[in-house]
Amino acid sequence: MFKKILFCTDLSENSDDTFPYALDLARKYQAFLFIAHIIEQPPQTGFVDLYITEDIRDKIAVDRMNYVKNEIHSRYVSQMGNMTDYEVVIRESSEPPHYSLLDIAKEKEAELIVIGTHGRTGIEKAIFGSVAEKLCRRAMCPVLTIRSTK
Repeated sequence: MFKKILFCTDLSENSDDTFPYALDLARKYQAFLFIAHIIEQPPQTGFVDLYITEDIRDKIAVDRMNYVKNEIHSRYVSQMGNMTDYEVVIRESSEPPHYSLLDIAKEKEAELIVIGTHGRTGIEKAIFGSVAEKLCRRAMCPVLTIRSTK
């Protein structure tokens, strides 16, 4: 049924709880699994540019990318055993994460998106929004949301 599955992670405990579902579905359907993470970039301000040189900014970006790669490997890839049909996709963006995740889903022709949800309600949801909800509303494929029980 599904040949390409996109698992979206923010490297939270909630994402860690969601990954086994994505992995199980990928194995069951013998699907290719994409593991996606968006590194959110704050908007640049002139004030920061006064104190941080381009070299320092580049080093921070490299260190952040290496950190994310290591976290994805230790949290997710290490659980996959001998599975080789996967790709890690890391993007940097100053836009809200759902835009980049939708772009990845389209580029990779994902047939299912798997994402954890924090289950926020009320004012907390209004303030923070929900990446999962925005994906559900805008994705061109089914979205499986997993609510953490913790």
